[in-house]
Amino acid sequence: MSLPIQSREEVGVLPRLPYPDGDRFILACPCCGSGEYLTNWDGNRNDYCGQCGQKIDWGEEEMKDGMDS
Repeated sequence: MSLPIQSREEVGVLPRLPYPDGDRFILACPCCGSGEYLTNWDGNRNDYCGQCGQKIDWGEEEMKDGMDS
């Protein structure tokens, strides 16, 4: 019996946005659904989910933050 080969997205290699259904007020890992491990205790954003290792794409929001300064 052979196991199915997972795509790169399934194993968390491709970055994905942390906003379920496009709602920017709710943070959740697109892979495991956890919102608890996307930021550090001091509020800084993690590049990867602390629970499952999914790479998080904050790109668009970071660019907006930099333009407001």
